[in-house]
Amino acid sequence: LKQEERGHHNFTSKKGIMRIQFVCLLLVLLSATALSLDVEKRKSIRRQFEDFKTQHINEDMTADECDAVIRQRKISFNGKRCKPKNTFIQANIETVKSVCA
Repeated sequence: LKQEERGHHNFTSKKGIMRIQFVCLLLVLLSATALSLDVEKRKSIRRQFEDFKTQHINEDMTADECDAVIRQRKISFNGKRCKPKNTFIQANIETVKSVCA
């Protein structure tokens, strides 16, 4: 190959390599974004599950303890005032999971 043709070929192959590197970088960034969103979704679901347990699961509670438990667990309506009514499930969490899953 002539000197000029070799230079053009070298430049073209460098552009090709740069394109491949760019595509690889883009794929890595997209994968990282997808994984990050998945982690956030799992955290949100976990938080909702913990809130549900706090508000509705009490295996050993009696009816007379209801008001005290609502106050103790700070079960509120819109995060401000105490809920006037609340339903408690008198079962352990594994039993609840087996019914709801």
